[in-house]
Amino acid sequence: MNYGSYQEWATQIADANHYYKNWETRYKCQTLVDYYKGFQWRNKVTNINTLNYRPYTINLTYSTIKIKIANFLFQNPTFLISPRPTTFWNPDSASLSASIKQDALNAIISNRKVKFNQNVKRAALDSFFRFGVLEVGYAADWRNPNKMRPHLKSDDDSEIDITRDRVIDQNEIPEEERIYVKRVKPSRFRICVSDELELDELDWYGYFEYYNKRVLMKTKGIDFPTTEKGISSYSAVSSTVGDSEKFEDREWQKAVANQDIVKCWHIWSPLKKKRYLIMDDGCFLLWEGDFERSPLITIRWDDDLDHWYPVPPVFQWLSSQDEINEAREQTRSFRRRFTRKFQVLENRVDPEEVEKFVSGPDGVAVTVKQQDAILPIQNPEQGVSAENALLVAKDDFNIITGTSAEARGQGDRETATEARLKDSRSQIRESADQLDFATFMADVGREVLLTASEKLTAPLWIKYTNTDSQDSTAWRVISADQLSDGYDFDIKVDITNATPAAMAMQEQAYMKFVSIVSQYPLVQLSPDLIRETALRVGYQNERIIKQMQQAAINQLRMQAAQMQQSQTQAGNGINAGRKAIAAQQSSPSPNEVDKQIANQIQ
Repeated sequence: MNYGSYQEWATQIADANHYYKNWETRYKCQTLVDYYKGFQWRNKVTNINTLNYRPYTINLTYSTIKIKIANFLFQNPTFLISPRPTTFWNPDSASLSASIKQDALNAIISNRKVKFNQNVKRAALDSFFRFGVLEVGYAADWRNPNKMRPHLKSDDDSEIDITRDRVIDQNEIPEEERIYVKRVKPSRFRICVSDELELDELDWYGYFEYYNKRVLMKTKGIDFPTTEKGISSYSAVSSTVGDSEKFEDREWQKAVANQDIVKCWHIWSPLKKKRYLIMDDGCFLLWEGDFERSPLITIRWDDDLDHWYPVPPVFQWLSSQDEINEAREQTRSFRRRFTRKFQVLENRVDPEEVEKFVSGPDGVAVTVKQQDAILPIQNPEQGVSAENALLVAKDDFNIITGTSAEARGQGDRETATEARLKDSRSQIRESADQLDFATFMADVGREVLLTASEKLTAPLWIKYTNTDSQDSTAWRVISADQLSDGYDFDIKVDITNATPAAMAMQEQAYMKFVSIVSQYPLVQLSPDLIRETALRVGYQNERIIKQMQQAAINQLRMQAAQMQQSQTQAGNGINAGRKAIAAQQSSPSPNEVDKQIANQIQ
């Protein structure tokens, strides 16, 4: 092993687990997940003695996350790729290369077996409680999550010796599906004990997974230890952080007891540019490979500034969420505890009349022997502070989460001006979140495209978009060489495929852009002013902007041609008049004189 001894890896992994556990405990990460699921009264002291009583829960954590994800998560993501100028650059060839890469990338992510949309959504959800991690790779073996477990001889004969076991049938992965996008559980992700803020600045980082031991032993390229030393007892499983749900699975527990499951670490070392597969028990090196770029793309909303592990957003919501639940629970408890009660003077109402009063219909007449013999007992008032606690708690929650009442589909008690100002501020915050998440998706898309250009060997069918042809869409086959042509590129998410809220904002930007351009002739005839107008109103559809710029250029050319034609016609008229005056003032030739005399004689 090139990077430390087995004992050093065991020490580093143990330190990384301790480092992660301290961070997870400090920010109550598992509690944040429970709050999202609705378990918000767990381990809290209450005055409720009934075993089956369920306290009141208004799960604003869940609804707020749904609102935020709807604002920045793209339903049908499509990537736009534009060429990036370099030292030796041919604009025409670079534009054609960018078009091919764009269609290839969109074809890959649209493959359902890649599960791009599902894993992006899961990573987005993870980022609210811890952080989001996606792995992009190319493999047809154990590294690919789409790789199904092979059929072993031991599957048919449970009594077979483990050393004589073999693979009977492999479940092959088609060439075009070997590119994968895998969501990595943040509860399994670890970094070395360091205060660096970027992955490529760390000594190492990685995550653990569980594999069938017999499959690993029979997989080509895996150097599985032949001795049973180090794997006879699997005590490391019991100390696993963040995987408590596994231990509730009896089949999983049985597999662990039979030592059929092996916990392994995927570790990347940016310093060595090496990737390792290490078995947790004994820290045996099973596999080693090289890498150029990190295949792990992460999304963190709020940096800690001192550590790589971030500040989870939901951690800031706990106090307001608890206050909302306690206010509603107090109101419900008051309503249930203080029911209507009456006092009856002794011997002043007959028992029959009391029964009539208690169980009689509405409006029943009761005979009493003394005035005011039956009087209601007044309940104490709940109090203004208790009644306003819920409203204040909701306002606090909206402030800390940056969610307006309009986003929740509710009216507001503020004036229209105040509500509009608050809504505009929340839109600014939402736009920043959209930009951050769009950057995360663009990084994932870039890694998918680079992986395809480096690893693909078989041709790839893509839906090719050719704007110069009458047939705007057509299927064509491309090779990996066409993706690795040396041209650099910029990538971003197509805004026309964004969320409904983002599309509404883009619609407003588009209408404002068109309105300004159409109202001001000076803007219509200036490509630079058209670009500046689009920038100021936030309109980003590059294709439409370029079309309007080209229309402005064509209009300028037409005006220049018309002006030149007018000047030419005016010049021709002036020249004709000058020729006539010159002819009248010039002396006649001898032939003209002879013709004139002859005409006069006749």
